Amino acid sequence: MTEGAVLEEARAVADELGLPSWWFDEDATALVAGRDGRGRRRVFDHIGLRVMAASPHHVFAMMVLAGSTRDVDDLRRLAELAGVSSVEDAMQTCRDFYPDEPIS
Repeated sequence: MTEGAVLEEARAVADELGLPSWWFDEDATALVAGRDGRGRRRVFDHIGLRVMAASPHHVFAMMVLAGSTRDVDDLRRLAELAGVSSVEDAMQTCRDFYPDEPIS
């Protein structure tokens, strides 16, 4: 499947579910950590295609590094799911996935 086809399908999903146009952030792929994350799970497996779901810890760290103010409510929910209950927990979660990235 080409990148264009993926984006087209993402737009169709957004339309169908009434999601905002920015729900699928293709720039987020730059933030995907190369390490295996705790809690990662396989959600679909087929010849030539495997889909893995990131853990709440991983998504939390990605969103912190992205630093978007529109993500604050999502970060609060992810922190709850990941058991992040302090600033130090948050910083450690980010360091676990992105040890070489500065965290603002």
